[in-house]
Amino acid sequence: PLLPLDRNEHDSALERTIDSLPDHGLPNKEWAESLRQTLRCMCAPDPTQRLDAGQALELLRAFAGQAA
Repeated sequence: PLLPLDRNEHDSALERTIDSLPDHGLPNKEWAESLRQTLRCMCAPDPTQRLDAGQALELLRAFAGQAA
């Protein structure tokens, strides 16, 4: 489904979506929470808080390497 256009509703819906993701075979809760935090940073509304493509790629490769 599409995310709401209202910024507060959008942010809340995005947070619920990220929080509802499964652990994807990561080794423990800390890894799973780190993935969720990475996704939050990738989607940050403030560009100064957003990960750049290189940072995101490096982190996502680390998660892929740890996933079962």
